[in-house]
Amino acid sequence: MVVVGVDPEKLDEFCKEAGVNLAPAVGNVVRSVKFCPGNALCTFGLQDAIGIAEKLKKFEGLNLPSKMKIAVSGCPNSYTEPAVRDLSLMGTKDGFTIFVGGSAGRKPRIGWILAEKVKPDKAVELVEDIIEFYRANAKKGQRLGDFIESIGFEEFKKAVLG
Repeated sequence: MVVVGVDPEKLDEFCKEAGVNLAPAVGNVVRSVKFCPGNALCTFGLQDAIGIAEKLKKFEGLNLPSKMKIAVSGCPNSYTEPAVRDLSLMGTKDGFTIFVGGSAGRKPRIGWILAEKVKPDKAVELVEDIIEFYRANAKKGQRLGDFIESIGFEEFKKAVLG
């Protein structure tokens, strides 16, 4: 969420009244999870993007070797640009497609498709496995995509999918 027009000194009060917690926007942490309305509000939505995003919020602020941007899209229209995020879920009629290692920055990269037709609860477990493997093995300052390139996608896939 972007908050515009609120006095910075009153931001904490505003957030408390609105019932929201601010996620970190800088640093080597999981940034706020970007998500679309999914099937709750969008006619194109095939999956519950809001529900999955709520479950993924537990990772926001988690210290990592580098920053991590996570996105959840409720359909293949990709409104949250899942192919160019470090870690993302894209809704399909059969579940979620999981992308890893994308980037939209100075060195744009389309992420690898790690898994397809992943059911929602399994998707949250898989995100946790990905984050933990990355956290335990990547070098300081190494984004997820660079880490995957350094060990090879097949090795990464084997490590997180078992």
